[in-house]
Amino acid sequence: GNFGIRAYDLPAPLKSRLEAVAKRVCAPPSLSAEHPMLQYMGVMLFDARFVGLEAGFGSEVVIASLARGARKPIRSLETVESQTRLLLDRDQNESVEGIERGVALLESGKTRAVTQRMSRAWEAGDLADLADYQSWCECAQTQSERNALSDLNDGRNPGLAVGIDKLMSEGKNVFAAVGALHMTGPKGLPLLLEHMGYKVERVQFGN
Repeated sequence: GNFGIRAYDLPAPLKSRLEAVAKRVCAPPSLSAEHPMLQYMGVMLFDARFVGLEAGFGSEVVIASLARGARKPIRSLETVESQTRLLLDRDQNESVEGIERGVALLESGKTRAVTQRMSRAWEAGDLADLADYQSWCECAQTQSERNALSDLNDGRNPGLAVGIDKLMSEGKNVFAAVGALHMTGPKGLPLLLEHMGYKVERVQFGN
């Protein structure tokens, strides 16, 4: 569920445009029953298939499957409710404007170019390009978009750091997996952990 967050109707022209893109990327019709922001994000996931990315094989899914197969306990660093509220519990007008800009990027094909660049940076471990994400993501054109991006990335890092520290304090080996954008910048997770007294070392793997 959406934890009591009320959905809203998109303006009819924008709704039609989003539905047209959804149909073009073969998103299921059931997606139209979701919150507008979830509809938009769902369409983005289906659009990513056209550059070779399938959400069902995402790193978080694979890592969780490996952990279950090895009978390792899985603990969450965040709650579903906190993540849902970050995405959905925002100013409605700003959200609609953001969706409209996002739909325009989907229509133009720019979303696929951004997705492909991000996936290549992730694959290559190019933290410098990922740190510069805001300059090329096409998702930080307005102050409201920049605020949302900050909330979704840097704003979550202190909680992630505390969660990792709590698990480490239990005296067991911890394998913590987070999104790549949480690893970059002056407010990134590695620096936060260093400030908490941890020695953080990047391990690079050869191709």
